[in-house]
Parts: sequence; structure tokens; C-alpha cells
Amino acid sequence: MRMIHRFFFIFVGIVSFLNFGAPLIHAQVVLDGTLGSSGALSGPDYRISADLGKQAGTNLFHSFNQFDINTGETATFTGSDTVSNIISRVTGGSGSWIDGALRSEIPGANLYLLNPHGVMFGPNSSLDISGSFHVSTADYLRLGENGRFDAALPENSILTADPPSAFGFLADETYGISVEGTLNVSEGQTLSLTGGNIEITGGQLAAQSGHIDIASVASPGEIRPADTGFDISAFERHGEISLSGSAVLNVSGNRAGDIHIRGGRFLISDVGSAVASMTGYEDGGGIDIETSGDLVVINGAEIFTETLADGRSGDIRLTADNLGIVGGGVYSVNTNGTGDGDTGNISFSANSLFLTGGGIFTHTRGEGQGGNITLDTVYTELSEGGKITAATLGSGKGGDVSLIADDSLNISGFSVISEEKGLYSLSALESSAMASGHGGNISVFTGTLSVKD
Repeated sequence: MRMIHRFFFIFVGIVSFLNFGAPLIHAQVVLDGTLGSSGALSGPDYRISADLGKQAGTNLFHSFNQFDINTGETATFTGSDTVSNIISRVTGGSGSWIDGALRSEIPGANLYLLNPHGVMFGPNSSLDISGSFHVSTADYLRLGENGRFDAALPENSILTADPPSAFGFLADETYGISVEGTLNVSEGQTLSLTGGNIEITGGQLAAQSGHIDIASVASPGEIRPADTGFDISAFERHGEISLSGSAVLNVSGNRAGDIHIRGGRFLISDVGSAVASMTGYEDGGGIDIETSGDLVVINGAEIFTETLADGRSGDIRLTADNLGIVGGGVYSVNTNGTGDGDTGNISFSANSLFLTGGGIFTHTRGEGQGGNITLDTVYTELSEGGKITAATLGSGKGGDVSLIADDSLNISGFSVISEEKGLYSLSALESSAMASGHGGNISVFTGTLSVKD
């Protein structure tokens, strides 16, 4: 039997140093002259009008030598309502520090910000736009098939009216994005981050009933948007994404949206940090996280979908080489006892899964049907009270649990919940009915099964 060490990713998932340019001292917005005027704009309320850039069809392009917004400052893009995309780049070779507000007065226009040397959003950063927002450390933005807006080599640009179609990375060294503030787009819009290592520390990304798309890469290639999230299959190496300090990704709404995350490693590391999709009376979207390396949920962090009424909560799909849940939770639930909403399905695909003192569960109340839990692994270990549970707390049927562990499944130990009351939680696979509904089925397919302690 091939032994897989349980080491590896539980605490080594801490995201390494984000690669940014030199620290910035003065907040400035400086035009680089490649599309027209050059020189610094006057602040602290920077007005960036259409005549400072160049328009091609519905695309309005701006080019900056430096783009930094300090605390209490604003940068406002203006132009005619014929503009669909405001596309800006930073060419000066230093990262952008944004601790103020990014605004647009163009109704419904999407805002793109490219800086190949990194973008940092401070704790006071905010968005005030009616369209989608895309921030990237890409070297260029492809426009359709033949157009190109190049931040690394501006002379290679071919400005067209075609919509953005890919984020292009040229260098082996890919700079990162960090978020400490709140980035919030309007209902139904998209918020995307593409770059090197991406760190969200105490910050919040919110897209009510919209989409949050994140991709981290560490080699040359093109990231292409798709309905199922970014395609990063062309990249030889992928980067790291982390959520900590009560960081939240949230697409909740009456019809919850979707979250797609792609990278080499994903870590969500403490109580209050969450990836959430909560829906109301309409069926909600799902959460889809795929990494080429480790995917780690620890110390009370959560990944969840939830229905608060009659809508169905979205599915959760987690795909990784190694997947660790240590004192964290991954779940889909119906929390309304009178609602009819079904809970979503949860599926895992990994080489190895370690569930230690945490939980994977689908719970339904009322008449809603419980979601199924499917795990496809080589090696799975449940320990110290780790549980996989599908349950009904109402009249609806509980979900099924299906676990494939080609090599082995090991279940061991319990965790003490309260020393004073002596409560404990056994490690277990469960499907239960705690009301009038029926529990689901449990299926296990494994080469070796070990149950002890």
C-alpha cells in the first residue's frame, strides 16, 4: 500500500511573500503619454476624463506611469455612455497602492486595471462602479483575437473595439495582488483577480448575485475567461491564494451567484474567513475551487452554500492534489424550517483527503431534499472527530454519502467538545434522520478499511 504522509500541507500552506515592486511613498496618478497627454494629475480627487485616453469603439483606454490612490483620495473615470469597458494600464515599473476609492461615472461600464508589478488594496480601499471590476498583474490584455493592450511593452499594443478575451503573462516572475479592504461590485456583476500570489487579509470581495473569479499563476501563458471560471491549463506553474483575518468571498443574494477559484494552492485559515454563497427564493450558484497542489481549510474557516428560503443552495466542487480540512467546515445547508429549498451537492476529487476535527456535511430542514456528498480519492483519513454527514432535520430526505478511496480509508479517534460536560465527537461517516424524513445511503469503495479507537 502506498503510504502518503500527513504532514505536508496542513500548515505549510501559508502563502509565501507576495512579489511586489518597491514600496511606494507618495500617492500619485501620472499619465505616461503613450495615448496622449503626459504628466501628473491633480488630487486628492483625481478626475480621469475620456480625453486623457483613447477610445476605440466601446473600449476606452488609459495609460499611466504611476497609479496610486492614498487614504481619503478618489480616482474617478468619466466619459460618454457609449463606453462599455474602461481599460487602464500602469507602465512605470512600480506596484500600485490603492487605499482610497475607485469610481466610475460611466453607467454600466466595466473597469479593468492592469499593473504587471503588483496591485495592493489597503484597508480603506473601495469601489464605486456600476459594472464589473477586473484587476490583474498581467503583462497584456488580449482584445478579441487580434487586439492587444500591452502594459509591459506598450509599443506592441493594437487597440481594437473587440472585448477583452484573455490576460497574458510573459515573465517567469509574476507579481501578486493583496486585498485588505472591501471590494464590492453592483448586483449581478463580476469581480475578478488574476495574477501571481493573491492574498486577502481581513478584506472582503462581494458580488451580490454575481460572480467572483480568482486565478493565480506563476509562469508565462494566457488566462482565458469561461463560464466555468478561468482556464489556467496552459500554465506550467500556478501560484498561491490565501484568505485570513476574517477575509470573506461572498456572492449571496436572492439568487446567489458563483465563485470560481483556480491556482496551485488555496489556504483559508481562521475563524471568520469564509467562501460563501447564500440564496433566497431562487436557486443559487455554486462554489468551484480547483488547485494543482494543496487545498486547505483550517482553524474554523468555512466554505459553504446555504438556502434561506425556497431556492436550492448551490453545489460545491473541490479539486486538488491534497485536500486537508483541519477544524474547518465544508457544507451546504437549508436553515429555514418552513422553506422547501433543497441543499446542494458536495463533491471532492483529490489524491489524498485528511479530515481532522472538521466536518463535511449537507443538512436540510423542512421539506427540502438533502444534497449528496461524493468523494473520489486514493487515500482518505478521518481523525479526531472529523465527520462526513448527510442529515435531514425535517420531512425531506437526507442526502447520500459515497466515498471512493482506491488505496485506503482510515477512521480513528474522537475529539472532546466540552471538557466540563464530557461531550465528544467520534470520527464517522453518517447519514441520519432527526425528524420525519428518511436518511440517505452510505457507500464505501476502498482497497483497505481501518476503523479504530
